[in-house]
Amino acid sequence: MSTIEILSFFISIFLAIAAFYIALMQYLHDKMTMKINRFELDNRSIRNDYTKLCKTSTEIYKELYKPFEKKQEVIVNNLIYKKDWVSSEQQKLLKIDDIEITIGSKPNMERQNQISKSEKIFRRKQITPYAKKSLVDNIFLFLDHGHLWDNPTYIVNSIIGGIKPKLHVYISSYFNFYNSCMCFGYELAHLANNPTYNYKKTMGFRAVNELFDLSNRYCGVGTVAFTVFTNVKVKDQKKTFFVVHSRSEEVAEGKNIINAVPAGTYQPSVLSTKLEPLSLNIIREFGEEIRGKKEFTFAYSIEEIETNSVSDELKKNIYFLGMGFNPLNAYLEILTLAIIDLSKPVNFLEFGSTFDDLSAKMLSNFEGTLELEEFSRLKLHNLSATYHAAPSLKEIATFLVNRLTEFDTDDVYKIL
Repeated sequence: MSTIEILSFFISIFLAIAAFYIALMQYLHDKMTMKINRFELDNRSIRNDYTKLCKTSTEIYKELYKPFEKKQEVIVNNLIYKKDWVSSEQQKLLKIDDIEITIGSKPNMERQNQISKSEKIFRRKQITPYAKKSLVDNIFLFLDHGHLWDNPTYIVNSIIGGIKPKLHVYISSYFNFYNSCMCFGYELAHLANNPTYNYKKTMGFRAVNELFDLSNRYCGVGTVAFTVFTNVKVKDQKKTFFVVHSRSEEVAEGKNIINAVPAGTYQPSVLSTKLEPLSLNIIREFGEEIRGKKEFTFAYSIEEIETNSVSDELKKNIYFLGMGFNPLNAYLEILTLAIIDLSKPVNFLEFGSTFDDLSAKMLSNFEGTLELEEFSRLKLHNLSATYHAAPSLKEIATFLVNRLTEFDTDDVYKIL
């Protein structure tokens, strides 16, 4: 072969390799673009179809727990729980801090900084664009979420039901909780967006990551308070109102739904050095979601509650209703009732006495908007069947309707 022929041969090989490389890079780029678009679609489904996904996951759990439901060992309603995790209709409601909470050392999974079982299985499904990175990392890279912060977070280690339920917790990070619990929702959304969707595939994921096995995930705790204002002056009458929260797209969890308020993840305050009561978390969320204070900007503390008359009054009037697992994202939700009596001087000074005063004093933040609704069995019954209501709000409304019916009253004080 001549020099020119040899040179032409190598040039041809080089051009073929270059063409292959360019085609491969284009293929990988297109594949990543498709993954990103699909991830964005899954996220939009969670944002826009949250209640639909909750309904689907509830149906899945009804199938999974059918043998246990027949024996009444597990109840699958709006939340999933055991019978002795909720206050019975015959039982007086407990104050929220009567629920015993203990804190202990971190389990092996946390001490060794291990990825949870649920997150490992989720990553294997390659649902996110970068499967080797966490769900939170993928959200930061591709969804540009501005309200995810890795604050310390209480994680449930064990739950004991009974007249006075008990929780044993340890401290981990919010991102550990988010990665191992929110992946349940993304997994279902991803499958639901598949044209050949078969619910049995996600049933397998939820069966392997069994709800009542708390070792398969960092199971965070959400506190949900149904806030009721009593003795509110409306012209020449005194009425009772409750608050509904329309959650925005900016929140980290439960976008574009209505829920009870305040609601938030059980987390220590900024300068915490010891286990904090559930009431403190609810009061902090109350300040953020109803009084418009910025998140974690100054440290509410146990001492502040004990010296602040408004906080102390609220603490004394928060009641435990029950608890259960969120059907979509597998974390524990503690349901409570908060009553604020505007005839008391301490509450009058904070909120005024009339409906107009109260409306003006309620200051929402980026998490959503607030509405006042008149308290009645009919309103609560309608709320329990509202399509875009959060599972926790539906469960609270159902609980209150049953209790009001049991006592044949519309007076919130008569069901305590």
